[in-house]
Amino acid sequence: MGRRRFLNTVAGLGASAGAVAGMSQSVMADLIDDPKREVPRVHSYVHTNHEAVKDGASPEREPIYYKIPRSQWRRVESAHDARKQIEDKLKDRPEPTAVWVTTNSNDEKQIEVSVYDSGDIKQSTVRELEDTLPSTVTGVAGRDTMMEDTVQDIPISVDQISINTATPRPQGDEPEYFWHEWDEIPGGSGFVGDIYDGSDHITDAWWTSCTPVDDNGTTKMVTAGHNITVPPLSGETRLIYGRPPTTGVDFIPEEEVVDFPIDEPSGPETFDAAILDPATDTEVTYELARGNGMTGNDILGVVAEDNLKDIEENGTMDGESFQRQGSRTGTSLGFGIEKLGSEAYVTTLDEDETDTGDSGGPYHLATSPSEATRLVMPDEIMSYPEPISEIAGVHHGNASEHPYTIATSMYRVEEKFGVTI
Repeated sequence: MGRRRFLNTVAGLGASAGAVAGMSQSVMADLIDDPKREVPRVHSYVHTNHEAVKDGASPEREPIYYKIPRSQWRRVESAHDARKQIEDKLKDRPEPTAVWVTTNSNDEKQIEVSVYDSGDIKQSTVRELEDTLPSTVTGVAGRDTMMEDTVQDIPISVDQISINTATPRPQGDEPEYFWHEWDEIPGGSGFVGDIYDGSDHITDAWWTSCTPVDDNGTTKMVTAGHNITVPPLSGETRLIYGRPPTTGVDFIPEEEVVDFPIDEPSGPETFDAAILDPATDTEVTYELARGNGMTGNDILGVVAEDNLKDIEENGTMDGESFQRQGSRTGTSLGFGIEKLGSEAYVTTLDEDETDTGDSGGPYHLATSPSEATRLVMPDEIMSYPEPISEIAGVHHGNASEHPYTIATSMYRVEEKFGVTI
């Protein structure tokens, strides 16, 4: 079978565009036993030249695959198709809203519309919005493919959510975790920023880096956008220090690649990320910060959209753990995804497990390839020390901003800024 015909066949089975693009006939044969009952999915995109990447080369990546039952694919993909329909219906509304796919107490997929209230949203406004929506919606899995499958009566709920309901603890002079005199600054490390209003220095604040990325051959760093725009202080972060003592600048924000609204209300669905340009003598490393100045978990790539959808549905697989780290509260692990939207996701972490200073830190899948037997992956991956990490998101919200923990999806950061882990 020719390449084009093969890819058309895979696409016709309902595989995502990402799953189709990198699929080979040999991988398909290894992965899928019965195409009518199983669907290929992309777990992540990982380096096949990782050691060269750590030495400054641009990443070369291939997908890691897994499969799910077609019944799960039908349930998950129809719900996300329904989400997109509701997002489109609400896109011109003035209220800050987010549309999520979640699983309700009856184990049904549900579309949840969140209306974020900073104190100025009337209940009548929420009722009026609710009246514009049906009580259920029909979703289509594999729309416009030969395996197209329709699911009716997916329920819709509308919730008014108050934000800014908690006061964060004051910050000290330095980050409490992952703050060290690094030779090469890793992902998930503590950062200190100088915040200015015009020419006036307002204060210092600390937060967390996420992950190195490649930007057209230059290695840079990702963090949260609100770390740079600093909306509560009407200022901006101009100089960033990634290690003590804070006498030499390590990073400078790039104004054209900071995305977080300053003059409008923001809910958790707001895209929230920024790219930091290293200073001349600053080097970074594709590893995660650990305690006592150690590093671990080589960062090999990014978690795919397929996988985030299936984690919301079924949790993580054998051989992997969903983890988060921040310079205020350290590390959390073993949680899942409660709600997934087009830009971000809400985790099952309790809101008090994160705090001011964690913003910008990584959510990642720590994977042990030798134990992750459901995955079909490039041979090179088996040669790296376990566990490896694939970045899933950038920490956005905490108890001071939203009543749960929230992350901007990392694959969206790559798409929006044109960078590659």
